Amino acid sequence: MPHALLPRRSRPSASVLLVAQPLCRPTALGTNLFVSQPLGHPTSPPVKPAADQVPRCHGDEQRHPRPPRRGGGDYRYARRAPPPPPPPPPAPAGEAAIVCLLVDDMAASLAFYVDVLPFAVQYAMDAAAAPVPVGDRGRRGDVVFAMLKTAAGAEVMLQLRAALEADYLPAGALATAPAPVGAGAQFSIYVRGVDVDAAYAGLPPTAEVLFKPRTMPYKMREMALRDPANGFVVVLTKATETA
Repeated sequence: MPHALLPRRSRPSASVLLVAQPLCRPTALGTNLFVSQPLGHPTSPPVKPAADQVPRCHGDEQRHPRPPRRGGGDYRYARRAPPPPPPPPPAPAGEAAIVCLLVDDMAASLAFYVDVLPFAVQYAMDAAAAPVPVGDRGRRGDVVFAMLKTAAGAEVMLQLRAALEADYLPAGALATAPAPVGAGAQFSIYVRGVDVDAAYAGLPPTAEVLFKPRTMPYKMREMALRDPANGFVVVLTKATETA
């Protein structure tokens, strides 16, 4: 029945009759909302419900699935974790410790370490800092510094004492007089990784052997020689599994 034919008391009031109309524009929560507004006022602003009472449209979760946030809770309000701090810079470290032997007779020292022991000259220089050919035995007396190395990688340096005192170290840095040869060793050097028995078999008759090859209780095969030019004790060693 038209509203005009109804009694005044039976007519619906625009402020009382409410219908649900969809709000199709995007909202702050990213979903379509159904809100109620009075009939006859289509331009009236919608009434926004509380955030905890907002209904979702049917099928909204199927159309816009939200992955669960690690640890639970709403991922939209999760704070991004700060980036990890950069790693500290590596600490400076040395590569190797190499012994430098101070000698007074370079030619005699090279004759022992190169001709008797399993060392080879890697680099040699004279007093003018010019390189000396490593294979030139006639110029061994001109050498003031030599870098020696075995095939396994063991290294040792020979430095002429007089040249070191003249232009490298300040006066008084070294002892005034070295111990004479034969007075007892003040220094010993261990060369690891040498075939001790093969080295002993190849020694010249003039080599001074302090003790022949023997197996030590700490599972090392060792032999000791004396440096005839400087009095140093040189021990050749190699690890062994036999006690």
